[in-house]
Amino acid sequence: MSGLSDRLDSYFQITARGSTIATEIRAGVVSFLTLAYLLLINPQVLYEAGVPTSNGVISTALSSSVASFLVGVLANVPFGMAPGLGLSAFMAYGLVSPGELSLDEALSACFAVGIALLVLALLQVVPIFMRITPDSIKFGIVVGMGIFISFIGMVSVDLVVANEETLVSLGDVENDRKLQIVLAGTILVGSLVYHNVPGGILLTIAVCAFLVWSVNGDDDDDDDSAIRQSHIFEVPHLDRHLTDVSKCLFDTSCLRKISFSFISFLLICIFDISGVVFGLSRLANLTSSSDAFNEESNTSLSLPAKNSLWVLIAASLGSMIASLFGSTPIIVTVESATGIKEGGRTGLTAVIISLLFFLSTMFSTVLGSVPAEATAPALILIGALMMGECKEIEWQRMDAALPAFFTIVMMPLTYSITNGILFGLISSVTFYITTGRFIVDWKDSQAAGWLQCFFDDAKAAMSWNFLDSDSGRHMERINSLTNENKEPLSPRLFPSMTRLNSFDGRDSDYGSLKQNMGDT
Repeated sequence: MSGLSDRLDSYFQITARGSTIATEIRAGVVSFLTLAYLLLINPQVLYEAGVPTSNGVISTALSSSVASFLVGVLANVPFGMAPGLGLSAFMAYGLVSPGELSLDEALSACFAVGIALLVLALLQVVPIFMRITPDSIKFGIVVGMGIFISFIGMVSVDLVVANEETLVSLGDVENDRKLQIVLAGTILVGSLVYHNVPGGILLTIAVCAFLVWSVNGDDDDDDDSAIRQSHIFEVPHLDRHLTDVSKCLFDTSCLRKISFSFISFLLICIFDISGVVFGLSRLANLTSSSDAFNEESNTSLSLPAKNSLWVLIAASLGSMIASLFGSTPIIVTVESATGIKEGGRTGLTAVIISLLFFLSTMFSTVLGSVPAEATAPALILIGALMMGECKEIEWQRMDAALPAFFTIVMMPLTYSITNGILFGLISSVTFYITTGRFIVDWKDSQAAGWLQCFFDDAKAAMSWNFLDSDSGRHMERINSLTNENKEPLSPRLFPSMTRLNSFDGRDSDYGSLKQNMGDT
């Protein structure tokens, strides 16, 4: 046994990073518990796109398991990987439900994103791409998707219903006991997250599910009948064939049809992965100057380039697997910060997360029978947390404010994330021309000087230093998951659309963060 321990310690550099095998295992379990709610919510969102519940659970668990294992073994970082909830909402409510794409076409776009991430990772193009995208669009995408996700949660339980005169109106809150459970659940999950209770979202889902099942009684037509009529534990099985991506990816007309959806998926993945990787690496003190964890030395401003490369490769391969089984692309989860708080510093933490995700594939019946009323409070909470990015938008500048505004409001009002991104990007480019900013930029650059600036930026981007200017914002969002001093912190890192299970939703200054993290 000691021989195995020695090999694990040597491979993952556990002792060198100031950790122990027991600590890494505990950190992996904690991270998984904060991520487990995705196994309940993501399949329900995918179901709206036509993905059977069993496929949704298996695709979420299996792709998360594979990606987390790869990032642990190859990148040796304590990051959990999972499908983005916002990406699933985009596919279900922005592409498939409105009839923009068929399910196979949407999943083919997801598979193509996996290929693109792999190519961009190998060519190290991601950092350059992040530099040229306006911040207002980045923040607007996060906020818009947050509102959209919350709206989806409210509509799914009839808290918001259609109205011929006013388009929408309030549901029957006074008489519908399930709606009352949803509202009570929202208060509960908000209170648990405020007090930084580990697994608060998962606990709320369990409580609400129990209450809804109690209200349903013994009616066999209710959602809980599946649990009573089948085994809790069973061998995983698929109710839908694997996605045949070749039909679309080798068809020119289909490629044109999915092109904008592909770009939208890719943009969101890049924004999310880049921000979360930076914040988590700083939180774990994984510096590029030394592969070993050193509390006294934190001069690096990013994860080492080799590790970053493997993170993107893990996300790309996981995304391809997810799309084949019926899920959306894989991203790095911000909830991994809870495991880092428990002391996780190496890839062994990610391997433990991977193992637990794999075991969860055996419980697809139970996970698939959780009612929408149980997950709606979590969707509402996630939307509220994602709204925090509003403060980062320069509302006093119209060339930034209006593109961000279009990006935000067009998503829920047109029930399409694609429309929001499209309106935001087009208006941003238009304002860049009509305000004359392109003339100012051109005069400032001056031919050769512009070329030099470009190559300097590209060189900096290649080393992942393109996130340096955002260090405060990213680290405050990550630190919000690990704040033990109960000082107010604000949500600032691009959320994994997501899934902030241990977020302490209050405000804090950056002073204590700099002191704790050794910010340079």
